[in-house]
Amino acid sequence: MTKSILTNRLHLLRLLFALAIPKKFARSVKPAYLRRLYHSKKFKVELGKKSFFLSGTKNSLENSIFFNSLTGCDEGYSLELFIKISEYKKDIIFWDVGANSGVYTLVMRCINENSIIVAFEPAEGARSKLIINLKNNNYSFKELSQDQKSVDSIIIVDKALSSSNKTLDFHYYNIDDDYTYGGRISTLSTSSLRIETVKGITAKAVGQSNSRLIPNFLKIDIEGFEYEALLGFGNYLKNLEVIFIEILSDDLGIKIESLLSPTFFRFFDINDKDRSIREFAHLRKSSCRNWLVIRRNSNFNLDPILSHYIGR
Repeated sequence: MTKSILTNRLHLLRLLFALAIPKKFARSVKPAYLRRLYHSKKFKVELGKKSFFLSGTKNSLENSIFFNSLTGCDEGYSLELFIKISEYKKDIIFWDVGANSGVYTLVMRCINENSIIVAFEPAEGARSKLIINLKNNNYSFKELSQDQKSVDSIIIVDKALSSSNKTLDFHYYNIDDDYTYGGRISTLSTSSLRIETVKGITAKAVGQSNSRLIPNFLKIDIEGFEYEALLGFGNYLKNLEVIFIEILSDDLGIKIESLLSPTFFRFFDINDKDRSIREFAHLRKSSCRNWLVIRRNSNFNLDPILSHYIGR
């Protein structure tokens, strides 16, 4: 029996088990095992009095949301804080960099209907999931090049945010969800299973196309390419007031801090595993998922929110 047939049969077993297992029972299963299950049906995600639909895939985040709820999932504490900030501030220009299926984009649109949203997803397969989720929720969307005068629709950018507008190689190191999850521009020491050529674009180029799109709120998770993406902001970095960012190594943290100086920014490490937030003087590898970076003179004035979370 070939490896591909065995893989397909394993995926089918995982799918059948995920569809059959009761959520109440599933929550008692260790996360390391639970995240390896998946399902493919559309399900409702409750968000207070609001809700949105999310299509299940083999993505571990979506799977964790299905079994454990939005704020109880693997990235739940980050999402809980993200929700609080999104509710607290109304005039948000939000960039979802590395949008994948669009969980953060969907949350932002659900909570803050007047926000301006730009979702960056260069990988064709992942972008198709994002579009399916937007359609499932009847959220209007368009490409960056279409009707730049209007910003009411969610804007999808099919390019990788980078330090230049050159083409880039997008590498896949696993076959999860038919190569629609886990891709990256930064290379690993192991051989990639697939390479997709994508176009790059700088934040400066986006801002020059429409100054109304310059963000004050950024979520960026692009598997080690965050420094290069931030480098492309140029002077637009001063517009960033709130940043959710994953940092995969201490060296990467040092490079990012060279752009986001502690003179102007505060750094909060969000530990999604033990559901805690701690402030640090410098950036380093994320303890579990994300850092929250806030401009010191931010118009968001997040002290009331942070005081509620820090020291829990």
